[in-house]
Amino acid sequence: KHDQEQKQKQHQNHNPYEYHSNVRVYAGDGIKMIRALPDHSTTCIALTFPDPMYNADKWRILQHCTLDVFRQKLKPGSGMFLLATDAVQFAEWTISLFDHYNANANANSSESTWIKEDPPPREEWLPIVSRYEEKGIAEGRY
Repeated sequence: KHDQEQKQKQHQNHNPYEYHSNVRVYAGDGIKMIRALPDHSTTCIALTFPDPMYNADKWRILQHCTLDVFRQKLKPGSGMFLLATDAVQFAEWTISLFDHYNANANANSSESTWIKEDPPPREEWLPIVSRYEEKGIAEGRY
């Protein structure tokens, strides 16, 4: 009983910001928040399980203008964009969006473009499983 009481006290006294002082929650449009960041200041932008918006490409969060914002905010040469999705159609559409973006960028300038690489190990950037991912796993989409 004494051990149980100690564990309850430790849990009650636990400060969730103690170990994650650099994390903030923004309750709003994430793209607006990203636009407010200083240019070339961000190491990574991760988009996890966005709504694939089947049959409504124009409403998807990823668009050419979104990629422009991401490139402006990510650190040149080391910044990365990570995407987690269980929707094959959305993944394929996203790859074609990046390919099309790169083709336009290469035709219009000598600026660096997006480079597809293998992602870092999952536990390094997305150590939890969301309920949406659990649903996708249960339905065999992951």
